Amino acid sequence: MFLKGENLALSDVITELNVSDIAARREHLSELRDGVRQRLGTDVPPTEICGWFSDRMDELLIAMLQRSLEQHSITNTAGLVVSCVGGNGRRRPAPGSDVDLLLVSEESAGDELADALKSFVRDCWDTGMDLGHSIRTTADVIRFAMDDTQFATSLIDMRLLFGDQEAYDALRERLGRRVFRDRSEHFVARCVAARREEWMASGDSVNQLEPDVKKSPGGLRDLHLLRWIAYARYGDAEPTSLLESESLRIQELASLQMADEFLTELRLELHCRTGM
Repeated sequence: MFLKGENLALSDVITELNVSDIAARREHLSELRDGVRQRLGTDVPPTEICGWFSDRMDELLIAMLQRSLEQHSITNTAGLVVSCVGGNGRRRPAPGSDVDLLLVSEESAGDELADALKSFVRDCWDTGMDLGHSIRTTADVIRFAMDDTQFATSLIDMRLLFGDQEAYDALRERLGRRVFRDRSEHFVARCVAARREEWMASGDSVNQLEPDVKKSPGGLRDLHLLRWIAYARYGDAEPTSLLESESLRIQELASLQMADEFLTELRLELHCRTGM
């Protein structure tokens, strides 16, 4: 069974792209990054620019994965889940961001599927993507999420890119029950403690010549922390859930949204200027 996350239709550009040609893939990725640069400073909100780039990257990844499966004669993908996680799951990638993927397949799937996934991973690196990925079984995902706060938080914004919708839904349900909701206060405490460690390591942003846009106090990671807490407590990572629960006032939510746009634009600008 094959499904594309969010019913994403492949564009004509991707359909015409020769994904078997490394040079063609690398050129296409470069054009996508240029597209972000061209949109900066226009009327398009920075978060929407990220969404545009995310959708185009999804198209490329799906086409590459389809090719790899075809090369290895894989026709049955029942139980296969390829998900975007972290910033990639939030649809907030910047041009130089890691492409964060979680590939879930049971051990019974066979060596052919494992080889196809490994081939896909190699293709991503050859294309010029900084791939952050892991290939796990469902049991592995649950176990690692219970033990590793950073891994668990990356799964909060997980979304299906390719694969078995039923298997994906079952994975999300198990994660919600075993990791987030049943142990919500413990999970929130772990998230806050991890963020405090980052604050201490990053120092006082105001007194730094080069503060970290993501990890320094007042950076994007603080906005992420609110999403993680909202999801653990209310089952919805969107900050509007904090408004509905009266944990935020509407003026505070508006300020957070303005900060999100400002920091996102700054991050995109830095990525485009440095090429890093």
